[in-house]
Amino acid sequence: MGTIDWEHLAQHTYPLVNKVPPLNFMLGTFKLDPPPTPEKPKSQRAKKAPETTKMIAQTIEKSDQPVENKEGLHAHILRALWDHYKKNGKQPINYFQFVLDPKNFNQSVLNAFHFAFLVRDELVNLFLNDKGIPVVVPLNPKKMKGADQQKRVQKRQFFNILTPVEYEKLVKVFEVTECAIPPFPSSRS
Repeated sequence: MGTIDWEHLAQHTYPLVNKVPPLNFMLGTFKLDPPPTPEKPKSQRAKKAPETTKMIAQTIEKSDQPVENKEGLHAHILRALWDHYKKNGKQPINYFQFVLDPKNFNQSVLNAFHFAFLVRDELVNLFLNDKGIPVVVPLNPKKMKGADQQKRVQKRQFFNILTPVEYEKLVKVFEVTECAIPPFPSSRS
């Protein structure tokens, strides 16, 4: 074995080894204020923006004028449920027959969505009957005793996934011919 030529080895390996960057000292601290940004000339598009935003705002205001007060809508659905419940001889009502609108899938989804808040607020009892079909009964919160209300502190919620295909099947199976929830009265002129 021969001796190692360290200089020759260093010359060939030096380019392969990462160099450490040199350490530079700075005098003073960084300025905290960012440099001022140069102003760009406004384009014609930007000049039109205030008019379009005003138009959009007016459109939103017009569409929001008859905002369906959610609590008013929930009360409307609850009144419809009470009416339907009384007409049905105070018997539990089929959930799907009550919520589904046979002519409008979107309205059916909205009905189910707002109905869920009535269940959450414990204004409606939703349960499965003997056949496994969901049925609803309106509850009167005034008749509940204090002890009963304390027992029912736990809030209940549910969700219902409804696709257009399932919607069509449910309308046919439950023979829904008309929506039990009348349209919410709006203040549109």
